[in-house]
Amino acid sequence: MTASMSSGDDRILWANRINQTYPGLSSLCSDPPIFRIDGFLDTEQCDALVALGSGRTVRSPTIDDEAVASGISEARTSTTCFLRQDEAPWLIEKAANLTNKPPTHMESPQVCHYEAGAYYHAHHDGVDMTGAVGKLWAANGGQRLVTLLIYINDVARGGKTLFNELNLYSKPQKGTALLFFPGFGNGEMDRRVLHEADTVIDEKWVIQIWIRQSRWRMEKEAMRSVSAPSKDVMYY
Repeated sequence: MTASMSSGDDRILWANRINQTYPGLSSLCSDPPIFRIDGFLDTEQCDALVALGSGRTVRSPTIDDEAVASGISEARTSTTCFLRQDEAPWLIEKAANLTNKPPTHMESPQVCHYEAGAYYHAHHDGVDMTGAVGKLWAANGGQRLVTLLIYINDVARGGKTLFNELNLYSKPQKGTALLFFPGFGNGEMDRRVLHEADTVIDEKWVIQIWIRQSRWRMEKEAMRSVSAPSKDVMYY
């Protein structure tokens, strides 16, 4: 499903710096820019990532303003684990070739598993860097400029990625990627890309790479995996 919006916003997004000729790249939305990449990974690569994540995932955490490491939230019922970049160097290379961003700016890839009935309610991948938690979070690498989300299994029912403000969704398809931009070059969030993972009827696996403004240093997973939620919207 496609959408188009016009905001007149002249803040810089990384979208105009990606590899626009990357094979399989197509536009889902022009403003804010959201892309779909068909065939980003092949079947063997997807299966390898599922195998790396299997048996390693734990309940996905969140962070809020009152408790910097609050842990479990009913807004998010998936399980996750992190991979070292050297566990899938070919994935990092593909992400760099697509985004024109160096691996040093990339967070550790996150494998996410949704069992039947799992979901993640509306959330942002970026953070509000004006608050105390946001400043702490952004001290390591700054704002997230790029989200690369890759579906690594086929999902027969449920599990769509919904962009709540845009009347836009993407159905999971094994090997297909979504590319969008949660933050501007000046560090502000782009709140237009609020999104959620629809309830899964069967089972869903994805892998995500977030790319920061500057060099990102590996830290404890509790602090590198999540962002700060507002009172009614989760950040991821």
